[in-house]
Amino acid sequence: MSENFVAAIKQLSKEKNLDPDTVFNAVEAAMASAFKKDDLQYANLEVSINKESGEIEITRLYAVIDDDDIEDDEIEVSPERASEMGHKNVKIGDEIKEKVIENKNLGRIAAQTTKQVVLQRIREAERNTVHEEYSQQIGELVSGTIIRIDQSRNVIVDIGKAEGIIPQVEQIRNEHYRSGQRIKLYIKDVNKISKGPQIILSRKSSNLVKKLLEIEVPEISKGIVKIIAVSRLAGKRTKVALIANQIGIDPIGSVVGMRGSRIQNIINDLNGERIDLIRWEPNIAAYITSALSPAEIVSINIEEKTRTAVIAVPDKQLSLAIGRNGENATLAAFLTGYTIDLQGESALINAGEDLIPPPVPNLSAILEDAALEVKELAAHANIDSLDDNVSTADEQQSQSVRLTPEQEIIQQYTQPDQKDSAGATVSTKDDGEETVKDQSEKAGIRFAEEIRDVNRADDPKKTKVKKRKTQRNSLDENSDEEEYSEYLDMFKED
Repeated sequence: MSENFVAAIKQLSKEKNLDPDTVFNAVEAAMASAFKKDDLQYANLEVSINKESGEIEITRLYAVIDDDDIEDDEIEVSPERASEMGHKNVKIGDEIKEKVIENKNLGRIAAQTTKQVVLQRIREAERNTVHEEYSQQIGELVSGTIIRIDQSRNVIVDIGKAEGIIPQVEQIRNEHYRSGQRIKLYIKDVNKISKGPQIILSRKSSNLVKKLLEIEVPEISKGIVKIIAVSRLAGKRTKVALIANQIGIDPIGSVVGMRGSRIQNIINDLNGERIDLIRWEPNIAAYITSALSPAEIVSINIEEKTRTAVIAVPDKQLSLAIGRNGENATLAAFLTGYTIDLQGESALINAGEDLIPPPVPNLSAILEDAALEVKELAAHANIDSLDDNVSTADEQQSQSVRLTPEQEIIQQYTQPDQKDSAGATVSTKDDGEETVKDQSEKAGIRFAEEIRDVNRADDPKKTKVKKRKTQRNSLDENSDEEEYSEYLDMFKED
């Protein structure tokens, strides 16, 4: 064999995207089966190919066993026979190898057998490679092109190196699939069958929405915003519960994006499916209240034993809280894990039960592990009080926003004086003694009239402008009277 044979095997491995060792092993097994003819029909042969020169070495294997236990002398030998063959220091249980003279003229049938075995081994290697590759991608998102729809209404999709299938149970009813359509899919499972790997794809899974959010929203992929739960009625509506891992981050605003660009791309991928973004909260009552949005909650009573939430809404919004075909209430129940009992406000009042208003939502809620991380950082930096040094989301937002001139005037007259450790105002007298005044005397926003009076008293520029304006008006009036004075006498005579 020449070096061209080795080059051909390496080229074949590149075309099939296989490991060259795998192709070499397939060729060696095929040639071993092809050499089994005539006297070597029942022999145990082993073929090895030199990957540099392309030389082939054929060896015949024998198992050394006791003479009384020999059943097939084509593959088994006794120690005495092995010593006659030149292997003197062998023991029972060893394996000996005998070199076989290469027969260059294999014939047409042997060559055809070699070809078939090589192709079969290569196909098996391809299937195993594809199965291993896509088995590692279970739970990931993939893009594909629809090839056809079979008689069982299963959609066959080309996803690159293999073909996937979308069964009917993983399809959305109101979606219409056509050949050549490009869609995004979720890899649900990979099965190994005789024809090759069967890749199960899904358009109905709620994990599809999660993966789309991770791709579209960088804050989610980086872990700044976390998806707590997703409840989905495929093709109709989806509710997503979000929470921020950092103080000052708005999870809903991050997902929506500028002018709704991020969430709109996801809606387009889902063919117009409605997506509701919910802020997760540790308080279950506030969480359920947010999950039932856009309906207004008048009263909510949580029964922990039965995991039931008895909720009252205004009578006019009862249908809104339930949603079309019960979508809103069903998705809220799946999202929170509580059974939701919706009632009208009048029914609860007529029954004589008290109304329990829902708690105020905590907009600065973060996960417990994120809070622990912040505390550890504060302790590492030798900070005595975390509350005095870490500002809330609203304070950070107010610091980052640039003030208008009107707000600067208000802030100028509403800033408190220098504070002592107790938070009260400290003023120094001439004799050096400090007196403490109540901070409430100057704190707070003043009325517009007070600010206007202060501006008039303290701002000399405004008074000058007003004075100039009045002088200019008086001069204009005098000039007009002098110009038209001769005509005034004429009107007096008439």
